[in-house]
Amino acid sequence: MSKNIAIIGSGPAGIVAAISASLHSKHDGNIFLFESLKDVCKTILATGNGRCNFSNVVLDIDRFNNPHFVNEFRRFSDLGEDVVSILESFGLEWMVNDAGLMFPLSNKASSVRDVLVGALGKSDVKVVADRQISFISELCDFDAVIIATGHRACTDLLSGIKCFPMRRVLCPIKTRENVSVADNVRSRVNLKVIRTLKEANKSAVFCDSAKDKDFEQLVFEEDGEVQFRKYGISGIVTFNASRYVLSGDKLVLDFASPIVADDIKNHLQARYEKCSGDVDLFFKGFLHENLARLIKTRIKKQDSFEEVFNLVTSFELTVDEVFKDEKLSQVSRGGIDVNYVSPSTLEVMPLEKVVNHKIFACGEVLDIDGPCGGYNLTWCFESGWRAGKSTAQLV
Repeated sequence: MSKNIAIIGSGPAGIVAAISASLHSKHDGNIFLFESLKDVCKTILATGNGRCNFSNVVLDIDRFNNPHFVNEFRRFSDLGEDVVSILESFGLEWMVNDAGLMFPLSNKASSVRDVLVGALGKSDVKVVADRQISFISELCDFDAVIIATGHRACTDLLSGIKCFPMRRVLCPIKTRENVSVADNVRSRVNLKVIRTLKEANKSAVFCDSAKDKDFEQLVFEEDGEVQFRKYGISGIVTFNASRYVLSGDKLVLDFASPIVADDIKNHLQARYEKCSGDVDLFFKGFLHENLARLIKTRIKKQDSFEEVFNLVTSFELTVDEVFKDEKLSQVSRGGIDVNYVSPSTLEVMPLEKVVNHKIFACGEVLDIDGPCGGYNLTWCFESGWRAGKSTAQLV
């Protein structure tokens, strides 16, 4: 029986889905890969600063958005369906760095693209480039469609499917405060994101004067390197924080967190007293001079160790916004609600029947995202493989 399959989008998830569908298909028919750009899989060239960190030796599933779904998805994985096995089957040689991050041996993202495009060329997939698919109904002649458009999915394409609005994450954070004096300075910190919420004052619930009171919620905490920019902060720990921040959230930076000491306050106080309270001497040999200049702009009492200590260990900035520019961000949060997706097959259950064929989805278009460190490409490759396999076997 002849069965036709269409894949929309040729990013990492889409191209692997097309190859997987071709490898697992047991029917005569056609497999088409539609791409709105002129070339396939170009987006991967920018990943990992051009090096393509495609996975991680220790992948903590709980760090994904919707980790319960990812856990269920992996529970149905067969041998050889992990990201390493998939890429090795295409011919990729890879390495692991000291931090446990996986990269192509060439240290170039182009090597990953080369093996993907090579495997695609050996398959029976027909590539249709420079072709924008705006409506699922355009593919009415197909028995199944895999949506792998990433964040570029348009509203019309996802019509009838339960989705969350997409927003760019893994990106720099713009702050309301001016930090340009420390532009390009890098510093190891402990970074917290604190959100102020309102809660009804339960003790006054029966009083006419009952008011809401503020309380603070810790929504993110991680150690890492922050890079100060004219607009705010950047760096991997900032990118990870961008998955959680909202405008108005408080960023709290502890510049003393890397210091090894039994009691950090006593350690810094001894340093302060050794400098006879001279703040300039206190910062020399401790922090970058421009970072020290930034901190000193907040000091009101020149002879107060408590104030200096609080600024060094709890330096506060306020989130203005995360950057929405695709060139500055790596992935999107939002997309198809996974409560309407089968974790075993990645078949999508529309809210209403808009077409007669089956719909599957993979990669970034699903509401799954992870931190820096190969999480998102791992999801793209593994979900692409599953979607292609499921489509070939179920239609």
